Amino acid sequence: MRSNVDLGEFKNEFAHAGDESFSGEALGLIYDHMEQTNPDYVLDVNELCGAYAEEYSEGIAKLHGIDLDGCASEGAVLEAVLGWLRDRTTVVGVIQYSVVYCQF
Repeated sequence: MRSNVDLGEFKNEFAHAGDESFSGEALGLIYDHMEQTNPDYVLDVNELCGAYAEEYSEGIAKLHGIDLDGCASEGAVLEAVLGWLRDRTTVVGVIQYSVVYCQF
């Protein structure tokens, strides 16, 4: 990022803004994603909170009406949700059954 913040400073900016939308692991994934895809980006916590989401796969399925028929396990639900998301947006990463993705 152009402002040369490291991961610790990045996380601190979210904490100072009072944002609890993301786990520490999710913030690490978003930080790495921004470093790789937009190195000239100037940190704006509010913008990132609107652009990215962290949600459990079942919550994403409910939010978007994803058909989970035939998904007998959490792993199968995750794979169905990831496939659906990848057809529509960028998946930044997965933390167990929680998905970090670009909102659309």
